[in-house]
Amino acid sequence: MNKILRYNQYKEIILPLERIFVFRYCFSLIEESKIDTPEEENETEEINIDVEISWIKAASWNLLSGSSYHPDLIKILFEYGKRELIEKIKDLTIEKNNTLRIYTNTHTEETCPFNPEIIKMNEGQEFLISVPEKTLKQTITEDNIAFLIITKRDEINALFKSKYKDKLLTISQE
Repeated sequence: MNKILRYNQYKEIILPLERIFVFRYCFSLIEESKIDTPEEENETEEINIDVEISWIKAASWNLLSGSSYHPDLIKILFEYGKRELIEKIKDLTIEKNNTLRIYTNTHTEETCPFNPEIIKMNEGQEFLISVPEKTLKQTITEDNIAFLIITKRDEINALFKSKYKDKLLTISQE
């Protein structure tokens, strides 16, 4: 299955008293097969990622301009955020609100790994992501685990009932 990640906009988040720059990058996410269908509007998810970088890390990458940040910082953090979202979409851990922190202890590169002149950051820009679907083996394994849990619960209840004449574990619905 393919999904489309569409970049919408960014905004700076001011954290007074903290030496951190934070930018929120907003995206839309939709299954490719739902584009141009009546379901498109209802099936589109709005997601965002807050990418924050410490003042020290920005300085080590020469991305400070006086007491503020260099304009290239916006593109570089966009690239980090986009890549983080793509990985989360692929491994099925994406959430509505995501955060990525870039500090000297989390990103040890001495120089910025990206060339901001090459990074495209246009509203409406789309990224095609191939998302793995559950395999039949995964589905069978999950069903098997549920069966084993139910079986063990029944065994526990049978042992408990033989000794105490009552059920230990009761569940109103499987």
